[in-house]
Amino acid sequence: MNVDSTQIVFIALQFLPLIFSVVCHEYAHGWMAFKLGDPTAKELGTIYQACNFYYLGQKSGGSKKYTNPYNGKLVSDRYFRQKTAYRKFAGEIGITWDMNWQHKTGMLWGNMPDGIEAQLRAKSKQKQSESDFVELPSKHKYAYILGASKKETKKLRKIFLDRNKTFDYPKDRGWSISV
Repeated sequence: MNVDSTQIVFIALQFLPLIFSVVCHEYAHGWMAFKLGDPTAKELGTIYQACNFYYLGQKSGGSKKYTNPYNGKLVSDRYFRQKTAYRKFAGEIGITWDMNWQHKTGMLWGNMPDGIEAQLRAKSKQKQSESDFVELPSKHKYAYILGASKKETKKLRKIFLDRNKTFDYPKDRGWSISV
């Protein structure tokens, strides 16, 4: 059977959409794993090791993501304690919001009349307990110590190591491929 160059090009061009779709499909798997907090993807710490970060382990941090009651997106438990959430809760329980109750980065609980703080915190706990949640594995934690000079960095690293437990970097991703 004789095959000319146009037939070879035609056959090769038929495989391009297949290759492209497989790459897109696999990328979508990785993207979803990353968005849902899967620590098996991209967390061997090779970049962190190369940049001299300290590995602090995988034991700390929240392992639950809650469904935001207003838009359905996954959020951490901290969402329910943000000033924007407290403003929504105040509106739901009929409290008129006063801008003196907040500052740039958080709440000014001392500026509120008696009883309002307790009502807002109770509403926050209620909203969180009513929200659906997803259990996720804890993410790996890393720390980088940097001072204003090499001497200060060295001093800060010593203080950090005296006060914190560090671990060896992970050796595997927690999964393997069986052949």
